[in-house]
Amino acid sequence: ALLKAQQAQQAAADRRSAARAKAAEVRSKASSQGRTGTAAASAAASAAAGAFRGVAEDAGGDQAERTEKANATALQAGEGLAAAGGARPLPGWISWRQDLAAVAFIMEVPGIVESSLCVSVQPRQLRVAFRASAGEALRDYVAELALAGEVLTAEVRHHVAELNMMLVLAKREGVMWDRLQPPTDAGG
Repeated sequence: ALLKAQQAQQAAADRRSAARAKAAEVRSKASSQGRTGTAAASAAASAAAGAFRGVAEDAGGDQAERTEKANATALQAGEGLAAAGGARPLPGWISWRQDLAAVAFIMEVPGIVESSLCVSVQPRQLRVAFRASAGEALRDYVAELALAGEVLTAEVRHHVAELNMMLVLAKREGVMWDRLQPPTDAGG
């Protein structure tokens, strides 16, 4: 059992290293091709999503520790985007869309336990945390996002379905945002 745990820890470390290397490669390639902002963020988001999925599935440690490691690894994978003027990528299980009145997030996670849902909204920040059944086990999901525009903190709706969840935030001003998250530097 000890050997199996050590092998699982080594495999997790190897996946984290591979994810970091892949993210560095994507950042370097995007930079050499002159891609910045959305294009660089999109490329790094794929690498970060892979990092998140790989680390979140590790066998070692408790659920909260694995989720925290996965979030940290996904964020590390996107850290170089600041130099390219892009925002950090969303976790791979979140997509978003907008209209003039609202911004909506789709959490592509099956088996969300609605009673575990915790949503915290500030005018320019969103934090969402929940548990979902992954087979017989429960898995924790957490995302914290800085928002490019202001939202109305009292006007938040959500709907949990069998395969996903939608979260809708009303915008303070009826305008289209040019990006979801604010630029990470003055040039982005």
